[in-house]
Amino acid sequence: MKSKKVFLVGKVHEVGPATIMSVQQEIQNDLDVLTDGHKVVVSIGIPNPKEIEVSFERMATDDLLKQDMINTVDADIITGEGLGDFRMPEPIPRAPFGTYFNCFIDQTEFIDCYKKSARALGASRMKDIKLEITPDCVKLKLTY
Repeated sequence: MKSKKVFLVGKVHEVGPATIMSVQQEIQNDLDVLTDGHKVVVSIGIPNPKEIEVSFERMATDDLLKQDMINTVDADIITGEGLGDFRMPEPIPRAPFGTYFNCFIDQTEFIDCYKKSARALGASRMKDIKLEITPDCVKLKLTY
């Protein structure tokens, strides 16, 4: 598999068989900073030469899940929004300032913002992006 430039947790990373473990560790270090020690564990897999799967394991309750939606906390974990001074070139929609309740974004809208930001940051062009969200994991599947 030829390396792909993948936008994850505030940076574009070159991911390939030779770099997968070092990229995974770098992302884990950034996640530890982003989540202020709340444990989120990243794992990256290459199921076939045209696909990369990134899993973010975390514990959530069912009230953080809504059909066809992504929680803003999960969106921020994937994108790295708020890590240092990082801001996405194409920001995801936010609740009004001062809102303290849980917020959700339509998955299609999130994927659109993610794809546009990845392109603006110089990531490899993707054919398809899918999200799988469960109480203990958010999985991002990128197809090239």
